[in-house]
Amino acid sequence: MKITAIETLRTQEFSNVLWVRVHTDEGTIGLGETFYGAGAVEAHIHDTLADRLLGKDPLRIEALSRELVNLPMAQSSTGAEYRAASAIDLALWDIFGKVCDQPVHQMLGGLCHDKVPVYNTCAGYGYVRSHKIKPVDTWNFGASQDGPYEDLQGFMTDAGAIAESLLEQGITGMKIWPFDPPAIANDGRFISTAEMRKALEPFEKIRKRVGDKMQIMVEFHCLWNLPTIKRIARELEAFDPTWYEDPIRMNSVSALKEPRGLHKRADLCLRDAGEPLSLQGHAGGRRHRRRHDRPRLDGRPHRGAQDRGVGRHLPSALRPARLHRAGCLCGGRPFLAFAAQHADPGIGAGLLYRLVQGTRHRTAEDRERPCPAHAGAGPRHRTSAVGLRTVRPYHPQIGAFLMPDAKPNPLFDISGKTALVTGSSRGLGRAIAEGLGDAGARLVINGRKAETVKQAADEMRAKGYEVLEAVFDVAVEEEVEGAFARFDAEGIEIDILVNNAGIQHRQLMVELKLADWQRVIDTNLTAAFLLGREAAKRMIPRGSGKVINIGSLTSDLARRTVTPYTVAKGGIKMLTKGMAAEWAEHGIQANAIGPGYMVTEMNEALLSDPEFDAWVKGRTPAKRWGQPDELIGAAVFLASPASNYVNGQLIFVDGGMISVL
Repeated sequence: MKITAIETLRTQEFSNVLWVRVHTDEGTIGLGETFYGAGAVEAHIHDTLADRLLGKDPLRIEALSRELVNLPMAQSSTGAEYRAASAIDLALWDIFGKVCDQPVHQMLGGLCHDKVPVYNTCAGYGYVRSHKIKPVDTWNFGASQDGPYEDLQGFMTDAGAIAESLLEQGITGMKIWPFDPPAIANDGRFISTAEMRKALEPFEKIRKRVGDKMQIMVEFHCLWNLPTIKRIARELEAFDPTWYEDPIRMNSVSALKEPRGLHKRADLCLRDAGEPLSLQGHAGGRRHRRRHDRPRLDGRPHRGAQDRGVGRHLPSALRPARLHRAGCLCGGRPFLAFAAQHADPGIGAGLLYRLVQGTRHRTAEDRERPCPAHAGAGPRHRTSAVGLRTVRPYHPQIGAFLMPDAKPNPLFDISGKTALVTGSSRGLGRAIAEGLGDAGARLVINGRKAETVKQAADEMRAKGYEVLEAVFDVAVEEEVEGAFARFDAEGIEIDILVNNAGIQHRQLMVELKLADWQRVIDTNLTAAFLLGREAAKRMIPRGSGKVINIGSLTSDLARRTVTPYTVAKGGIKMLTKGMAAEWAEHGIQANAIGPGYMVTEMNEALLSDPEFDAWVKGRTPAKRWGQPDELIGAAVFLASPASNYVNGQLIFVDGGMISVL
């Protein structure tokens, strides 16, 4: 059998979909497909891949699959080249199944389930049909809605009715994405209170109409930054979502571990990423779209789930021959796990999507043993993403997981240390606290309101941090002294103190009242002195300790309407030097961090002001606002042994603003 022709088919109606038909000299035709960039994929197939396929044996799938990606500058691509190879690969498997007169899933080992759960992706008839792939713009919201399944319009206007309709059809899960509009409007940097309320409306309607009968999956399309997605997740807890899909941008390895535990029960699903990831949680089941969105070109009816092959619903960004297995048990349910790796000729495509029963991780030793079950049937359309707990690679050549168990650099390891971070129930303090927790520290979080502190502590414990609560007003001497007395009584030694708590008051000096002046000075400056004094009394006898004061750009520069804040932050700079002068000989390092303009709730009004937003971006060499988690690096450095010979310094984390005119 030889390949005689490669045919591609596109329609104006579904311009993002490309179908590929591989013809053979025996009349058997294999059908493959891919999505996104159809024109580029089609050109690559005809210009580059056709010469490598014509005249070849289509049953040599593994050899051909390697040939399709063994191209200069394309070996590690996950763009048009791999989508083209994926479409061809599906067609070759389709030919193999037809030659053997068996469904492809049978060729890969047979069913492991008679059926699998499905959920409805609430798309509309016009959803992502144009070449312009952009959230919200390509929803075609409000366009022609001829037909019964306009679910995009439905979930945005009457999500409860959609949920009821799906339940009547036996579908118990639905995926929606109402947070996309504010993400696009605000570049994923923040969400206003009004926007939050609007985005939560579909969840409220679903729960009011059908209660907990419907599972809700939330798609975020990688549009949000980490601090904002954490805030959104807190608001969503009341609706008990099943999972969060693609919550943050896939542009920071260090940030990818942060979404763990966004919700006490909801799982995290990161899919369609360009790089291999180790994921948390379980995003089980299969994605199912109602039949209007992918018609068959050959006129045949859609086959039942039990008759579909695995090859038909592999993620198009990853070629089947490069998907390999790893597994554990999550929530008592078996699930699929995949990892992309550089080519391993010793493992063929027949090992795709193994389903592993049991809790132990597969290792190099048991890799040769047969898997107890193989990936079973699923719907024709692309699968939902799969999640996995952090696992070690089971094969020496797989270096794909980004978060293996590894010993931290001892210079930056603060394991066994206790860090008190004031004002840490939200904002910069919350980000710094979690960053110190990731470096190994036990956390003492602080605030004035017991309810707020408890909520933050519970959320952080759910992520795996060891957290203690300390409710007191940092500006009141008696409360600060009382807090440290309680620490002493409970055997809690503060090794790291972060003076973060602060407030702002914007007013011209000629209109400023003494009480407002004093309140800003007390909270932003005097509090740092009080806490530093009490901490140092305990650190000096131990001969070690770290004090990190949070300054500001206004530690060096002034701005209208914020004079009390400027005076306080200027005082922080000199207080830090004074602490270093007196305490350095006792093994204590006192330093400060000067954040630039950061995306925080305290700055929400400034972020919402187009003129001020433009000024910040124009004045900052980095041309953007900073994110709270961008303070973590400086905080961990100043809290760790790496800074043992650094004292009295103010480190600006400001995108370069302080350094240029």
